[in-house]
Amino acid sequence: MDKREGKYDMGILDLAPGIEEIYEESQQVFLAPGHPQDGQVVFYKISVDRGLKWEDAFAKSLELTGPYDGFYLSYKVRGNKPSCLLAEQNRGQLFTVYKPNIGRQSQLEALDSLRRKFHRVTAEEAKEPWESGYTLSLTHCSHSAWNRHCRLAQEGKDCLQGLRLRHHYMLCGALLRVWGRIAAVMADVSSSSYLQIVRLKTKDRKKQVGIKIPEGCVRRVLQELRLMDADVKRRQARALGCPVLPTPRPLALPCGPGEVLDLTYSPPAEAFPPPPHFSFSAPLPLDTGPGVVPLGAQDPAALAHQGCDINFKEVLEDMLRSLHAGPPSEGALGEGAGAGGAAGGGPERQSVIQFSPPFPGTQAPL
Repeated sequence: MDKREGKYDMGILDLAPGIEEIYEESQQVFLAPGHPQDGQVVFYKISVDRGLKWEDAFAKSLELTGPYDGFYLSYKVRGNKPSCLLAEQNRGQLFTVYKPNIGRQSQLEALDSLRRKFHRVTAEEAKEPWESGYTLSLTHCSHSAWNRHCRLAQEGKDCLQGLRLRHHYMLCGALLRVWGRIAAVMADVSSSSYLQIVRLKTKDRKKQVGIKIPEGCVRRVLQELRLMDADVKRRQARALGCPVLPTPRPLALPCGPGEVLDLTYSPPAEAFPPPPHFSFSAPLPLDTGPGVVPLGAQDPAALAHQGCDINFKEVLEDMLRSLHAGPPSEGALGEGAGAGGAAGGGPERQSVIQFSPPFPGTQAPL
């Protein structure tokens, strides 16, 4: 119903109504956390040139038909030049006023006040003061134009009184994801968490809708957005398995206050860790089948001094048996003769093994 009757209000404010000289001066993109995926917000710096050129003012004056409509110059001279304006009768005795530095003035001017402070002139007389005020107001405030100096400018502060250019700041994008953060920052700075939704259309026909950020809150808002952006990037890096680079630590310089810094100094290198103790690995187990003597077997003579009870005769018989040779007879072992060789019927030479002296725990041969 309200939309049909034209009474519906979306709560969106036009940032610069009636002004076409709106430019996007800069933008900064920040990541914003979200689910299931992250979003982004864009911080815009908008420049609005609200001044009215002489060509536009002169074209506007040609459309005026009222008896008091037209150009006016002030009686009071400021900065060796009078102030100039264009008046258009609105209703009754009220007039809409246009000025070279601010364009259309929002407050209406009464006829009595207008005639008391200004006098009407022709377009030719108004051209030079109009163009001079339009050019000077680009970089100088009204105080500088009137008094040739500004107290705020002398203190190093910005004075916006009467300047043509105005800067506005907007935050656009995934606003619901950052609404709470921005409201908290603005409440901390300005004691009000109210966020105004604004819209505008730039000179190149780009339309923007977002949150208007007051100039006093810009620094804190940017600081909060940078922290949020860093947190999102850090979380994304962890999700992708990428190592997060630690913050570099400052180098401790070997000098104190008032001392001369040694430019040849380099920080001491960290000591290398000691090399591990080298040792051979354990030997692999070997096959201990028939005919194979295991490694590391001790000398029989050494075993004899250990007091072990060993029958060397049986040991030798086992060794010969493993070589597929028949065990020698007791007589052959005792006498050292080659009877075993004769029984074999071959000319093969036989080894002679003698035992002397008798070992403990053994019996002497008969």
